[in-house]
Amino acid sequence: MVVSYLENSFGILSRSFLFTKLRAKPRNEIIAKTVGKHLRKLSTKEKKQRGYGIIEPPIYEELNWDMELIMSCLEFIRTKLPELFSEFPQGVKYELIPLENPFGEAYPVIGLYSDNPKDLEKLPEFLDLDEQVGIWLNEIGIESIKKESKKIKTMNWETLKNRKPE
Repeated sequence: MVVSYLENSFGILSRSFLFTKLRAKPRNEIIAKTVGKHLRKLSTKEKKQRGYGIIEPPIYEELNWDMELIMSCLEFIRTKLPELFSEFPQGVKYELIPLENPFGEAYPVIGLYSDNPKDLEKLPEFLDLDEQVGIWLNEIGIESIKKESKKIKTMNWETLKNRKPE
């Protein structure tokens, strides 16, 4: 019986008893190789992909899924969110992002993020955010949003959809 250390899919070394006549690499060599591989991964300057809170204002149906109109309306809404959510930490940022839809095409939404994880802990759940935005939208009306969105320049849907994630 040969005892060796193997890395599982989570990167955890575990003991494995192999019933074989083949010789396993010595334990220290396997650990050094595995630890070295993980240290190389950690030392690269690859950015960790940013996570987002999502706000999906209830405008898509009212705008007949016209992606360019939706983009400009979302951009207007995005610019008003810091006023609407003035109690949020100053480190919270808002940007338009494409949301992958497992049941159909991707579509634009507003993403909330912060480089400080403690800021994110202070944010309400996404359903509460959507509800607050929905109440605000009902107060000002979709026609007002469409009118104001014509004054704002934003990227088009194709550009956003094809942008690499940060």
